[in-house]
Amino acid sequence: MSDDLHPTRLYWCAATGRCIVRHDGVEVRRCTRPPVLLHVARLAELEYLPGTGHMYVQDATGPRRDMRDGEAAECLAYLRAVAAAGQDKASDWRPA
Repeated sequence: MSDDLHPTRLYWCAATGRCIVRHDGVEVRRCTRPPVLLHVARLAELEYLPGTGHMYVQDATGPRRDMRDGEAAECLAYLRAVAAAGQDKASDWRPA
């Protein structure tokens, strides 16, 4: 499946070092963890794909679980901030 099908997406995979940040026509591809869900110290994978309802988190030591409402809100806040600031500010955002 093509990544281009989803206009709003936040994806991170520690194993591959792949991160996709996409919202409101702005896309950033990173090779480092996005600055979200810092309470998950060893984040192995996250997927925030609200268009399809796929929203999960996986800690390196545990099973994959559904994202909590506050975690989903944090991901959306990050996506909105990156889209508003543009690609060059993707690393500057910090959760409130």
